[in-house]
Amino acid sequence: MILRTDDRLAVTSAALGTALATCYALAGPPGQPYDEPAHWSTVLFYALRHRMPELGEPGSTYESQMGPAYYSPAGLLVEVLGVPGDRLGLYGLRLVGVLLVPLLAWLTHRLALAVHPDRGVAGFAVAAVSLSPLLLAIGGSIQNDYLAIVLATVALLQGARVLRRPESPAWRHLVVGVLIGLAVLAKVVAVSLLAALLLTYAVQRGVSLRRRAGWAAAAVAGTALSCGWWFVRNLAVYGDLTGAARMAESGYHFPPMRFSSLGEVQSWVSSLISYVFVPVEYYRNVFSTPAPLRLVAGVVTLAALGVLAAYVVRTVGAGRLGPALLDRPDRVLLVSAVVMAIAFYLAYSVLVWFIAARLAFLTASAAAILFGVASRDRAGDVVRVGVLGLYVAASVWLVLRASSVPAQPYWIFPG
Repeated sequence: MILRTDDRLAVTSAALGTALATCYALAGPPGQPYDEPAHWSTVLFYALRHRMPELGEPGSTYESQMGPAYYSPAGLLVEVLGVPGDRLGLYGLRLVGVLLVPLLAWLTHRLALAVHPDRGVAGFAVAAVSLSPLLLAIGGSIQNDYLAIVLATVALLQGARVLRRPESPAWRHLVVGVLIGLAVLAKVVAVSLLAALLLTYAVQRGVSLRRRAGWAAAAVAGTALSCGWWFVRNLAVYGDLTGAARMAESGYHFPPMRFSSLGEVQSWVSSLISYVFVPVEYYRNVFSTPAPLRLVAGVVTLAALGVLAAYVVRTVGAGRLGPALLDRPDRVLLVSAVVMAIAFYLAYSVLVWFIAARLAFLTASAAAILFGVASRDRAGDVVRVGVLGLYVAASVWLVLRASSVPAQPYWIFPG
């Protein structure tokens, strides 16, 4: 079978991304990626005690606040390997996690084609999520983020398919809610997906308000069905829905962001660009990004923003933005999902606790698809090449740099 150029890009990128994620998994010292020691300890808790931990009890960590969607199967895998707490168990779990990289690539391809017929958009979206240094670094470490991204993409794919059918029965929307609930059990920030879905129902055209209200009720019920028990459990154990009070009592404090000066804003913007292109922060900033990579990342960022701005101006000026979106609820869902993920990240970071910018990557697949749609011109093609080229160069540098980090006191296996 001869593949089209766009399909070859997707397949090649998925294969290269899987290989790079494997390199990340083998090269990164255990515990060097942010939060990995806490994630690993939580996995061991599940493996050895066969239950959910409670914040503050011996053996628990701040990651004990999270739902069990990742830790339960991870703990089972480590137990099956028969080496809980050993290097073999840790590296085995990392390598099994790498299998999610090609899965996300396939889901992204399906989601792209479900909302847009252009295979070039699908090919770029797959390449973007498969080669993103941040997603590969996450995929090659022990954490619950990548599974949350995969589950979020599954929910968006099912939601997009259902929304294209005005006659779809309520039970299909209930299934979408169940999938969102599963994503919440992996990472609580996935609740933003439910907000995005409800917003999509609110603005959808051509369907009666009564029918849309029924769909919304079904989606909420589905979400409650799959993850509601976890919030009830938290309320019973901790006295609040997420365990935030017990986190504070246990000594975990993450002061919210404050944009009180221009310097703080610049620092935050620099952090965002770093996470998108060269995520040294994921490796605790023990090494710095080379000046050439920083320069290229800044130029590519400005160019990408320019492409997005030009697309919006062009489509608004031609009167196509409304029909392109509001007449296609599946596309509204993708836009809403990206906006809500970013909004929830910002709101939580400013109003409650500071959380890493990587949590805004929950809807990375949707964001890649939307950028692919916006960059379908000659200038966009140049920026696409720049983005993907920078991704590969940054990953090669990060893998080499991470493999040579001197011993750190927080490593899981010192020395």
